Amino acid sequence: ETAVNLNNEAVALANAGLWQDASLTLVELNSDDPTVVWNQVIVGIYEQAHLDMLSYSPYPMLQAVFYGDYETSVGMMRNFNVNELFSVEQNPMIAETAAEGWLDPLSEWLIASADLALAEQPDLAEAHFVRGWATYLVDPENPAVLLDIQQAATLAPTDPLYVDSLLLLSGE
Repeated sequence: ETAVNLNNEAVALANAGLWQDASLTLVELNSDDPTVVWNQVIVGIYEQAHLDMLSYSPYPMLQAVFYGDYETSVGMMRNFNVNELFSVEQNPMIAETAAEGWLDPLSEWLIASADLALAEQPDLAEAHFVRGWATYLVDPENPAVLLDIQQAATLAPTDPLYVDSLLLLSGE
């Protein structure tokens, strides 16, 4: 790919909140073009800020999503079984964490971030899962929950978290 194409791809990824991917894309470029160099600097600053926040964030799962690292955010969820993850009462991702008492804004931030990411990378199974989970937290009956979890399971059919979540939510 040309430097211009890779630069534009990186900008689109950054606009989608996928800072990690934007940075990886720009690292590939060895260009003297001032626009490319400037974007490398800007994305690098944002990436470093997100990485710094990850190390001391009171709720690292959300910070990982803000960084565009959906794999890490879902990895944090893998510490729990699906019955725990999809419980309204005493959800271990919420209860006794910085997110307790902030369910509506947490869900809004997760959903909005996943929407941006999925507009750019529609096959990002982890973002579908995060969005489905966040929607469930505020409206377990919302049909979008099952659609997102089903899409995550379709994109990653051997992932037990997605498959087990789909089975639980679909009542199978």
